Amino acid sequence: MDAGVSTALVAVSASVLIYACTLSVPQEDEDNSEGGELSIEDLDDLDFGPASGAANGKSESDLAGSAEQDVQAIVACLEDSDWLLGKAGAIVAKDDKHPATVTLAQLSKEWGVRCAAVEEVVNTSEKGDGNAITAVASHLEHTDWSVRSAAVTALSQVSENGDGRTIDAVAARLEHRDINVRATAVQALGSVAACGDRRAIDAVSSRLDHGDWNVRRTAVQAFSQVADKSNDHAIVTVLRCLEHPDWRTREAAVQALPEIVERGSVCAVDAVCTCLEDKNIMVRNKAVKALGKLVDKGDSRAIGGVAKRLEHADSSVRRVASRALAEVAEKGDATAFGAVATRMRHERAEVRASAVEALLQVSHLGNRRAISAVTTCLEDPNGCVRRAATVVLEQLRPGGATTS
Repeated sequence: MDAGVSTALVAVSASVLIYACTLSVPQEDEDNSEGGELSIEDLDDLDFGPASGAANGKSESDLAGSAEQDVQAIVACLEDSDWLLGKAGAIVAKDDKHPATVTLAQLSKEWGVRCAAVEEVVNTSEKGDGNAITAVASHLEHTDWSVRSAAVTALSQVSENGDGRTIDAVAARLEHRDINVRATAVQALGSVAACGDRRAIDAVSSRLDHGDWNVRRTAVQAFSQVADKSNDHAIVTVLRCLEHPDWRTREAAVQALPEIVERGSVCAVDAVCTCLEDKNIMVRNKAVKALGKLVDKGDSRAIGGVAKRLEHADSSVRRVASRALAEVAEKGDATAFGAVATRMRHERAEVRASAVEALLQVSHLGNRRAISAVTTCLEDPNGCVRRAATVVLEQLRPGGATTS
């Protein structure tokens, strides 16, 4: 093992032992306590009570030797590839060789010890140290979020930005069975690879065809961390995911697209408008939100693309399109009003009814032009259109007030 990592392990081991001692030492009366933290030197002065000295048949020299063995045992276990402190507790506690070991078993789940271990590796390792990178990367899988977060920060400190070994180690966690570990890996990619890093993008892309939909979705989400705006390779890859047979992959792609394209991107707007017709309601709903992130309100291309879906044969698509109008147009927008009003004269009654309802999304309450257009629909030959007009009129003119 590298000397820097070994030094770190020894330092952490000593800290673990001291912490164990503080948990084992009987508490003095508050009036006699001086407070402060224990140091290595303090071990010689500790009175371990009934468990120490002649009470358990051991001399002071025996205790000193036992303590040293404890540290060596902890170091040995910390050098284990899995870095399991629980093993250290099992080894040194089984024979009760030293009072400090009594509480070591409790430390196996102590996140603070893990965080300290990660920090010590950072402080004593040179950038690019392979052993340090491997050790820290393993903590991306820890069950406690504090440890995972510490590992993300540490990785950027022990490796050069764009380091291939680090990127590969992090990307491998995109396939982890635990959703929290996968999410941490996505975050970590952003800290160890610059936006546009081809190795990171390739590592993410290679997992888009994974058999597990969880991995595919995580890979799509990771593009927002590794792809810079307008990266053609990333954009084409995510656009392709919009056609994936699994709806969860399509949903992730819709969410990721606004993060990797420039605002107002024509190809992205057209693609997301098409997603308003997706057979899955979750994808359609995400498309509505994505449009709001892709364009400034008043974007004529987005308004036209959304309004076109008011003519869709599926009523749920028409409802989603009506909601999407509020994301791409301000109330009173002339372009949006015209696009909706045109469809209020559509040959199909269901389109006319949907257009009447959509007028609420683009008109101010009390607007005379909107009220006039809806009033005309009260004479529509179709009962559904008339009912829609009646409901919308009640909402457009609360209290009978009108505006020009």
